[in-house]
Amino acid sequence: MASLLKIIEKNKELFKGIALRFLKERRKQVLKELQEVEEKLGKFEEEHGSFEEYAGNLPDSFKAHEVWFTWKTLVETKKELERELADIEEATREVARKE
Repeated sequence: MASLLKIIEKNKELFKGIALRFLKERRKQVLKELQEVEEKLGKFEEEHGSFEEYAGNLPDSFKAHEVWFTWKTLVETKKELERELADIEEATREVARKE
């Protein structure tokens, strides 16, 4: 790892450009994934109302629990993607500041 850090130190501008490009591409991927998750969540909300209402009145059937589990997973995935997006934006600002 030390040798990698030496190479980066000697080639700061090149590394900065590569890092910014990587962050830009990853941001695009995360935004696409986030859009797909939000579309799926929208379909659940159209069909079942709000997640809180559905979870509060969950029928005792396999299908209802399957819907709840899938919906809950999508909600958690959305939160994870939003956190990653915030991390990417923070990293982009940090890399852009470095000289």
